[in-house]
Amino acid sequence: MRQPNRLGLLISALMLSSASGLVFAETYKWTDDEGNVHYSQQPPPADIEAKTIDTPTTGSEAGKSEVQRRLEKFEQREEKREEAEKERQRQQKKAEIYRKNCQTARDRLAKLQRGRQVRAFDEDGNMRRLSVEEHQQRIDDVKKDVEKYCNPS
Repeated sequence: MRQPNRLGLLISALMLSSASGLVFAETYKWTDDEGNVHYSQQPPPADIEAKTIDTPTTGSEAGKSEVQRRLEKFEQREEKREEAEKERQRQQKKAEIYRKNCQTARDRLAKLQRGRQVRAFDEDGNMRRLSVEEHQQRIDDVKKDVEKYCNPS
């Protein structure tokens, strides 16, 4: 579940105040010693530097449209952040699959290169030994898998 961020809370407060027709006092923004950002209509303690934030006049149409514009911008940024996070997770899953396939291909190649005669099943389910050419073809195929999964471009 997504945690509401401070900008979203500020915009929500602006919208609620706008809807109720309240008039804003000055709004202050400051960061405390622990790095937490605060928004308030009360000034911070004297030893903390604060910024005064411009807020729209709530009774005006311009104020309402400004709040709406800010809210839409915020929602667009949130959508982009969510899309970026989904893409990052997708890429992470893909990378994990490639790592597993790389290890499997390397293990298969090592086994094939040990020089032992490889056995395979034919169409009838009977086990038979691969010819030297078939063995080499398997090695070549597995080398392609190693290249594909261990050195993706």
